[in-house]
Amino acid sequence: MTKATSTTSLALVGPGRPPARPVSGLPRGRIRRFSLAAYLAARRAPDRVVLCPSGESLAGDLAFLRQARERLLLSPPPRNIAEAIGGLRTGEPPALGPPSARGRDPLHRALLLEGPVTDSRARSALASPARLWVVESPRSLRLSAATLSRLKRSGVRWAALTPAVVVGVAASRSLAAALAASRRGLPASAAIWAAGRPATSRARSRRPSPR
Repeated sequence: MTKATSTTSLALVGPGRPPARPVSGLPRGRIRRFSLAAYLAARRAPDRVVLCPSGESLAGDLAFLRQARERLLLSPPPRNIAEAIGGLRTGEPPALGPPSARGRDPLHRALLLEGPVTDSRARSALASPARLWVVESPRSLRLSAATLSRLKRSGVRWAALTPAVVVGVAASRSLAAALAASRRGLPASAAIWAAGRPATSRARSRRPSPR
């Protein structure tokens, strides 16, 4: 089983291991630093994440955010599925997604995959008619890019009992400007910490006053 640390902990995740304080104003709490690959491979890691692109180029930063979004941002399972799974498992209850739409994702079409999901295990799971696959957390996915692409083409959608929560992005000024124009699939609640500027989110003004 993939285990999580306390919710007061924070993971800084970058293309490589990021600096301890890439920007000012980060939430308080115990901070751990990971490359994206190391975070996905970690058995124990915080579920609250700050994405830390390297800042070397805007194109590179956007590519990292796209990769991180694809690997980390798994939704909770639909409510009826999560409640049914919670009745079968001990320990912390799963996160609850929205109710299933009528006629979509019936319970028998969801496949629960506990523990690590490897390429070979995923290929075997394709024999199931279910195309909503529920894993314990994004860190349960030990899949190559080729396998992820194959599963996507086969209609597989992912959900996580303990999703990662992207609380913000430590951004260069050019990346912060790009994210102000488009969130690029990041949660609206995620703060943007730009060098030398206060954190901003969709709920706040896009043009914060200087400190």
